[in-house]
Amino acid sequence: MACILGIKSSTPYKIRIKDIKHAMQEIGNINIHVIGDDFSVQNGYQETKLLLRRKERSTAIFALSNTITMGCLKSLKEDTLKLPDDISVITFDDYPYLDFSETPITRIAQPVEHMCETALKYLLSKLNNELKLIIDHVTLRSDLKYETLLKKIYYFFSQVQIVYLLSCVNN
Repeated sequence: MACILGIKSSTPYKIRIKDIKHAMQEIGNINIHVIGDDFSVQNGYQETKLLLRRKERSTAIFALSNTITMGCLKSLKEDTLKLPDDISVITFDDYPYLDFSETPITRIAQPVEHMCETALKYLLSKLNNELKLIIDHVTLRSDLKYETLLKKIYYFFSQVQIVYLLSCVNN
């Protein structure tokens, strides 16, 4: 399995890579090839092209953002690979355009609306001096769409952390 990630110093990168590695160990010490350095279409495209040239080709690609996924899908299409017969793609974001893909793509949907409500409540409480404790971590449940062969991986992503958002509010 390969995992195409974004900016290594970002909070989403740090949280997601830790959880992916943990999931792979729990499943059975599955080897994961971690690559990427940007949350961009170009990163997804270029890293997928490089993956497809490797001697040991991955059977699945976990693209950790919608933009990485777009580049990954373009690269796979150019190489005429079929999902999920030739390779599987999993993404961490759930954007509506993914419903129009030729093949449904397994994705972990973040509870964006709930994340915004939680952050806003926290910010308003802090502004009104109602909050006595400093909160630097909130965990919210996410959803898995189009369950395929990755149920165990989802277990470790069933909670979404909005640490970065709250750390910005705290500053």
